[in-house]
Amino acid sequence: GRGSCIKEEGKIKEVKVFLEGWEEGKNRKRLKVGGNEKIYGCLYGEEGNIEFGGGGGFEGNLLSGGKSVKVWGGWRRRSAVVFGAEGKVEMWEGGMVRGGVIAEWLDMKGGA
Repeated sequence: GRGSCIKEEGKIKEVKVFLEGWEEGKNRKRLKVGGNEKIYGCLYGEEGNIEFGGGGGFEGNLLSGGKSVKVWGGWRRRSAVVFGAEGKVEMWEGGMVRGGVIAEWLDMKGGA
Protein backbone atom coordinates (compact mmCIF):
# COMPACT_ATOMS: atom_id res chain seq x y z
CA GLY A 1 0.00 0.00 0.00
CA ARG A 2 0.74 3.70 -0.03
CA GLY A 3 2.66 4.04 -3.26
CA SER A 4 4.61 0.79 -3.25
CA CYS A 5 5.88 -0.63 -6.54
CA ILE A 6 6.45 -4.14 -7.89
CA LYS A 7 9.36 -4.10 -10.36
CA GLU A 8 10.21 -1.06 -12.46
CA GLU A 9 8.55 0.52 -15.45
CA GLY A 10 9.19 -1.23 -18.76
CA LYS A 11 10.29 -4.57 -17.28
CA ILE A 12 6.91 -6.36 -17.45
CA LYS A 13 8.24 -9.63 -18.89
CA GLU A 14 10.42 -10.19 -15.83
CA VAL A 15 7.62 -10.48 -13.24
CA LYS A 16 4.73 -12.95 -13.16
CA VAL A 17 2.24 -12.94 -10.28
CA PHE A 18 -0.08 -15.95 -9.80
CA LEU A 19 -3.25 -15.89 -7.68
CA GLU A 20 -4.29 -19.47 -6.91
CA GLY A 21 -7.99 -20.45 -6.85
CA TRP A 22 -10.31 -21.11 -3.94
CA GLU A 23 -11.49 -24.03 -1.85
CA GLU A 24 -15.04 -25.38 -2.20
CA GLY A 25 -17.31 -24.02 0.52
CA LYS A 26 -15.04 -21.07 1.32
CA ASN A 27 -14.97 -17.49 0.12
CA ARG A 28 -13.49 -16.88 -3.30
CA LYS A 29 -9.93 -15.55 -3.09
CA ARG A 30 -9.29 -12.04 -4.33
CA LEU A 31 -6.55 -9.56 -5.00
CA LYS A 32 -7.35 -5.96 -4.15
CA VAL A 33 -4.85 -3.21 -4.95
CA GLY A 34 -5.45 0.43 -3.99
CA GLY A 35 -3.54 3.39 -2.60
CA ASN A 36 -1.37 4.52 -5.51
CA GLU A 37 0.55 1.25 -5.97
CA LYS A 38 2.16 0.38 -9.28
CA ILE A 39 2.68 -3.11 -10.68
CA TYR A 40 4.84 -3.83 -13.73
CA GLY A 41 4.41 -7.47 -14.69
CA CYS A 42 1.90 -10.11 -15.74
CA LEU A 43 -0.89 -11.11 -13.38
CA TYR A 44 -2.65 -14.48 -13.63
CA GLY A 45 -5.67 -15.11 -11.41
CA GLU A 46 -6.71 -18.77 -11.53
CA GLU A 47 -10.18 -18.32 -10.01
CA GLY A 48 -9.85 -15.32 -7.72
CA ASN A 49 -11.48 -11.94 -8.25
CA ILE A 50 -9.25 -8.95 -8.96
CA GLU A 51 -9.92 -5.32 -8.00
CA PHE A 52 -7.80 -2.24 -8.75
CA GLY A 53 -8.55 1.25 -7.45
CA GLY A 54 -7.19 4.29 -5.68
CA GLY A 55 -5.15 6.00 -8.39
CA GLY A 56 -2.38 3.46 -8.98
CA GLY A 57 -1.20 1.84 -12.18
CA PHE A 58 -0.56 -1.52 -13.77
CA GLU A 59 1.36 -2.40 -16.90
CA GLY A 60 1.30 -5.94 -18.27
CA ASN A 61 -1.14 -8.71 -19.14
CA LEU A 62 -4.00 -9.48 -16.78
CA LEU A 63 -5.63 -12.90 -17.15
CA SER A 64 -8.41 -13.76 -14.73
CA GLY A 65 -10.47 -16.92 -14.36
CA GLY A 66 -12.46 -15.32 -11.54
CA LYS A 67 -15.95 -13.91 -11.68
CA SER A 68 -14.94 -10.23 -11.77
CA VAL A 69 -12.22 -7.74 -12.61
CA LYS A 70 -12.88 -4.20 -11.32
CA VAL A 71 -10.96 -1.08 -12.35
CA TRP A 72 -12.01 2.15 -10.62
CA GLY A 73 -10.99 5.37 -8.88
CA GLY A 74 -8.49 6.75 -11.35
CA TRP A 75 -6.66 3.44 -11.79
CA ARG A 76 -4.69 3.45 -15.03
CA ARG A 77 -3.90 0.25 -16.89
CA ARG A 78 -1.64 -0.07 -19.87
CA SER A 79 -1.81 -3.63 -21.03
CA ALA A 80 -1.95 -5.94 -23.98
CA VAL A 81 -5.12 -7.64 -22.74
CA VAL A 82 -7.53 -7.86 -19.83
CA PHE A 83 -9.03 -11.32 -19.98
CA GLY A 84 -11.99 -12.06 -17.73
CA ALA A 85 -13.91 -14.43 -19.98
CA GLU A 86 -15.67 -16.30 -17.17
CA GLY A 87 -17.19 -13.18 -15.64
CA LYS A 88 -17.46 -9.45 -15.91
CA VAL A 89 -15.07 -6.54 -16.25
CA GLU A 90 -16.24 -3.33 -14.58
CA MET A 91 -14.69 0.11 -15.05
CA TRP A 92 -16.02 3.20 -13.29
CA GLU A 93 -15.07 6.52 -11.63
CA GLY A 94 -12.16 7.23 -13.94
CA GLY A 95 -10.85 3.67 -14.26
CA MET A 96 -9.09 3.26 -17.61
CA VAL A 97 -7.73 0.36 -19.68
CA ARG A 98 -5.54 0.76 -22.77
CA GLY A 99 -5.56 -2.51 -24.66
CA GLY A 100 -7.99 -5.31 -25.36
CA VAL A 101 -10.72 -6.47 -22.99
CA ILE A 102 -12.19 -9.95 -23.39
CA ALA A 103 -15.08 -10.74 -21.05
CA GLU A 104 -18.53 -12.24 -20.88
CA TRP A 105 -19.85 -8.86 -19.69
CA LEU A 106 -18.37 -5.32 -19.69
CA ASP A 107 -19.77 -2.40 -17.65
CA MET A 108 -18.36 1.12 -18.04
CA LYS A 109 -19.65 4.25 -16.29
CA GLY A 110 -18.67 7.41 -14.45
CA GLY A 111 -15.79 8.59 -16.61
CA ALA A 112 -14.32 5.19 -17.43
